[in-house]
Amino acid sequence: MGRSFQTLALLVLATSALATAQPDPFYGRVRGLVSGPYPSLRGADCLAIDASPDVVFRILIAPERAAQWLLAAVPDVVPRKARYRRGPTASAGETLTLDVDLVEGPRKIELTVLAVIPGQLVSLRITKDDAGVASGLSSLTHTLYVEKDGNGGSDLWWANHYDPETPFAAVSSLGAAGLKERREAGLRYLKAIAEAAARTPYPPLHDAPRK
Repeated sequence: MGRSFQTLALLVLATSALATAQPDPFYGRVRGLVSGPYPSLRGADCLAIDASPDVVFRILIAPERAAQWLLAAVPDVVPRKARYRRGPTASAGETLTLDVDLVEGPRKIELTVLAVIPGQLVSLRITKDDAGVASGLSSLTHTLYVEKDGNGGSDLWWANHYDPETPFAAVSSLGAAGLKERREAGLRYLKAIAEAAARTPYPPLHDAPRK
């Protein structure tokens, strides 16, 4: 696969610095699938995975895995369970609910599925944050895109968008560096699970939405 996580991270840092001057490639993929404004691109990372895009995507949308990768590197939050509110899998308008434990007690996080391109992309926005994982960032959105890498594996991109014009953005304890740490930890988790599944005959994978 040739490309390392660190090399791609440096490349993305350079390109995301120009986000205000360049078209947002992640929004370009969901344009026409989402209603309402999409917040500004604030950073993205990519990791090469030795598994097919189908395997990676099916792990990505599995609710039983969602809390682990979405909350990777989030301090003092213990994931308990996750589920889609209405159906068995991701679909536009669906709500992904995460139950977590804090020192103060159980809390709930909800993410709205803004867009799904089966086998390729899912976009999730935090719409309820009792656990405070967004640290006050408005419209914090996770956009994940998987594509073939030309060697039988996949490149998995994870971008974060949020509204930088709210007063919370200026004082948030999370910020770009914190989001980057979370993306990197979540991508490593997804890589480990996907590559383990790719090595297992007939792995139990989540059913993906149909096109």
